[in-house]
Amino acid sequence: MTDLTVAFLRLSGHRVATNVSIQLQSPENVRLIAVADYIVTDADSRFILLGEVKTGGARLSRNQRLVYQTGAIVQIKGDNASSIGLPAGTLFPALFLGENRFPGC
Repeated sequence: MTDLTVAFLRLSGHRVATNVSIQLQSPENVRLIAVADYIVTDADSRFILLGEVKTGGARLSRNQRLVYQTGAIVQIKGDNASSIGLPAGTLFPALFLGENRFPGC
């Protein structure tokens, strides 16, 4: 289902990277890492959006709930988003699109 969601977003003109590790940047130096199913941006926007695809009865993990807090500063870990111009170390405010749910899968 992630592939279908990503294909739709790309056909709509968005740049999409998948399986992106992101780390919460906190003043307390709490080290929380989550893996976003996909992150989305486009050439005309400064916004970077996080999204999740959940099948069956799956829910966000504890780390995902904490890291995806809208407005939290997060940092890209690894190179999975470099193809859309977001190299490792990029900092941005988390804007969580939400979960695409497919309960019957």
